[in-house]
Amino acid sequence: MERFIEGRWFHLTVSFVIAIFIVAAYSNTFHSTFQFDDLQSIAMNQELKSLGNASSILTGRRGVTQITFALNYAIGGA
Repeated sequence: MERFIEGRWFHLTVSFVIAIFIVAAYSNTFHSTFQFDDLQSIAMNQELKSLGNASSILTGRRGVTQITFALNYAIGGA
């Protein structure tokens, strides 16, 4: 049993199962509308529409969060 737990397939399987649970937990939010300050912080924020601004985004307020919004915009658009 110990050899199984230390094996590569066990770690891949556990990682895959965790990823499935995460997608399932957030699946109802993928097509939700923006809430509260999302329109001005995300949708109307021109800085997030180009990854060339990554350094200024990271050094700004909520930098890590804002860079994930920029990456999401780069991958999937608005």
